[in-house]
Order: sequence, then C-alpha cells, then structure tokens
Amino acid sequence: MTLASDTAEAAEQGRSTELASRYEVNGILTAASDDIVLDLFREGGNRTGKTVVGLVFRRMRSNRL
Repeated sequence: MTLASDTAEAAEQGRSTELASRYEVNGILTAASDDIVLDLFREGGNRTGKTVVGLVFRRMRSNRL
C-alpha cells in the first residue's frame, strides 16, 4: 500500500469527513489539516524507517560474513 492509496481508502470509507469532502469536490486529494491524514503520514514514515533500518542491518550483516 502507498500513502496515496491509504488516503483514498480513508476518504472512500468515510474515516475522514475532510478527505471525503475534498475527494468528492476535487476528484483528487491533497494534504489537509486532518487527523487521519496526519496518522497516514506517520504510518508512512514508520514504514519507510523500518525499511531503511532493515536494509542497513542486512548490509552490515553481509559485510561481517
């Protein structure tokens, strides 16, 4: 999943009235001051961080072998 798909899903499921309203009016979504959007940004950051950490540890481990 991507941040864009997570955001669209939140709008379609009605988890965020702000996103749903913007999506209905504009047909696209942009960043908004909305708790759901902020949570999605945090989740995306956590996913990215975990991926980077995994890659670094994998690289460090392969250098030791």
